[in-house]
Amino acid sequence: MANPKMTKLSHSIHIMLTGKGGVGKSTATSMLLEHMQNRFGELAKGYDTDTENKTLTQYRQLPVEEIDVLDDLGTDIDKSKFDNMISAVIEVPGVHVIDNGANTFRPMIAYLINEGTPQIAQEYGTPIYVHCVIAGGQIKDTVASFEMMAQAFQDTAIKFVLWINENAGDAILDDVPVLDHPKLRGYAHQIAGIVVIPKGDELARTKVRALIESRQTYNSYMTDPANNLAARCRIKRALGSVFEQLDAVDW
Repeated sequence: MANPKMTKLSHSIHIMLTGKGGVGKSTATSMLLEHMQNRFGELAKGYDTDTENKTLTQYRQLPVEEIDVLDDLGTDIDKSKFDNMISAVIEVPGVHVIDNGANTFRPMIAYLINEGTPQIAQEYGTPIYVHCVIAGGQIKDTVASFEMMAQAFQDTAIKFVLWINENAGDAILDDVPVLDHPKLRGYAHQIAGIVVIPKGDELARTKVRALIESRQTYNSYMTDPANNLAARCRIKRALGSVFEQLDAVDW
């Protein structure tokens, strides 16, 4: 019998949106796309719309298409360019993962709302999930970004997946663990799931940074004979649970 969750996911849109750079967005996006590739094979596809840092396209093991979405002045989204991508991901079956840059955070939200994208996707039976990184060290700014989006999309079928990046620092807001804070709990009905990138020891964080800087996927690192057993075990402890948490999301 087919798994209803996997059937629903087999044609879905995932947009990584955050108003701050340097919070682990591209790392989260690459792991999300890798997870979907593991689950759905060729049905999984990535789109790099980040106009400043084309990080996702640097992961050679992942199927990523670079998309230019800015107008000729480079100041706003060119609706015609974005229309082409949105039309394709809504109409063509697949698991579509879109990486958006911090500088087009607000224009992207405005486009989705003003063009009625959530409603169009719903009519086609294509769920949209917005993924948002909440990072220790930039906790107030990243929580504020999530609040802005939750309010903007509150009347739509869009659901959120929150990525809590503890590797970037303690996820504490007003002396309260961020997941217990009223600012997040008040939007619980809009949240499909939570993925925690755990804080490891200093050596583990060093290995994770090296993995990120090399633009290697988790799978490629774990199967690379150049990485010894101890290094692979540290990466597994630091990042291996991410894929299990993604399986547990209420898609």
